Amino acid sequence: MSEIKCEYCGKGFSSVYSLSKHKKTASYCIEIQRTQFHLEPEVNIYTCEYCGTVSTTKGNHAAHLGFCKVKKEREHAIEFNKMKDELDTLRKQYELQTIQLVQREKDIETLRLLADEKERQIAEKERHLNLCIAEKNEEIRQLKEQIHSKDIYIQQTPHTTIYQTNNTNHKYEFNFQTVFDKLSPFTDENVKERVGSILPRNLIESNDYNVILNFCSNFGRKLADMVILTDKSRGLIFIKNKDGEKEKHQVKGFVNKCLVLSYPECLQLFTLTRNLLESYSIRDSIMPEDEARCYGDLTILREYLNTQTLDKTIRMISSVVTENCVYVSKLLPGSVEQKMIEEVTE
Repeated sequence: MSEIKCEYCGKGFSSVYSLSKHKKTASYCIEIQRTQFHLEPEVNIYTCEYCGTVSTTKGNHAAHLGFCKVKKEREHAIEFNKMKDELDTLRKQYELQTIQLVQREKDIETLRLLADEKERQIAEKERHLNLCIAEKNEEIRQLKEQIHSKDIYIQQTPHTTIYQTNNTNHKYEFNFQTVFDKLSPFTDENVKERVGSILPRNLIESNDYNVILNFCSNFGRKLADMVILTDKSRGLIFIKNKDGEKEKHQVKGFVNKCLVLSYPECLQLFTLTRNLLESYSIRDSIMPEDEARCYGDLTILREYLNTQTLDKTIRMISSVVTENCVYVSKLLPGSVEQKMIEEVTE
């Protein structure tokens, strides 16, 4: 049988079918057709994108991709780079976490030092507080001893003495009942009588025509014989009610009640004082500015009484009352206590 040769590559075949299949599938023959004869084969060409190998069938091309070394090397390189990037990322995260951990340890150490310092300060304050408490306890013990000794003195002294010091108006008394029996009862009549006994000129002719100050001073002095002061710091007083029984009050509340009870008498006093001012003005016995100041004070006092906004006035009157009433207390000034010692010694 004669061979049939391929007109492109010269290879022989036994049949036309084999030759036709060769021309369509043999890659070297297809390449000769393209390069030497500038022919486009009547087949689909599959070229490997990695190594450039040409395949004439899809199956051959797929089989080639499964074994292509260039493809495997490139895929290995891509996988390697990916793993390298992941490793770099993990390394950076590790370094960042290490820095954060070191900083956190420093913060913990700083907090520990602060806590130690705070504990030291607390311990120091506690020690100082304990010393203060011990000192106060000792002072309390000494005061109790003094009170006890004074109680013994009072019990052993048959008479009652009122001491008057040079630098204060307070009278210090030891026998409460003795002083209480001498109090003027707190009644409407007694309060009104005392306010009614205040002369109009007493509000004008002293303290540079300060009518408010003069009124508070005169009002407080008139009420002082109705009060026993027992606690100067808190303004606690005792009064004798109309039944002769003891009543405990705040001095400000007592003064407020007296102002309410003597409201008509106060208004009458202000009216008489205004009339006296007018007579002074007619006789030119008062300067215009002093007259104006007195009228202004009288207007303010009348407004205070009408609207019961007497806070400042009540404080001033209360101060006068506590400075001029009898003070019954076991805690005496040093000068009074020394005077007691001298009397006992004599």
